[in-house]
Amino acid sequence: MTEKPMARLHNYSEIYKCNFDVEITADMIFDRHNVEEFILFSGDSDFEYLIKRLKNVGKKVVIYSSRKTISWELKLSASKYIYIEDNKSIFKRE
Repeated sequence: MTEKPMARLHNYSEIYKCNFDVEITADMIFDRHNVEEFILFSGDSDFEYLIKRLKNVGKKVVIYSSRKTISWELKLSASKYIYIEDNKSIFKRE
């Protein structure tokens, strides 16, 4: 597992961001032989190429994202996509 510190966005006291796309992609590609189905929590279209490559080698890729942030590229390329809003009982802040 790879860890990376989160950075607080300027002018926001409770919004954090972590640029982790490259690390996620590398982990998924290097571990693809041991995994049949990948679950990705993102709506970022930057992952479209990764998803297509994984599917080309027979892997399933499920995307969890919100309706507001999922890109149309991920909708078209993923094996399945699930809206987090439709699963509020599972994904809730405490």
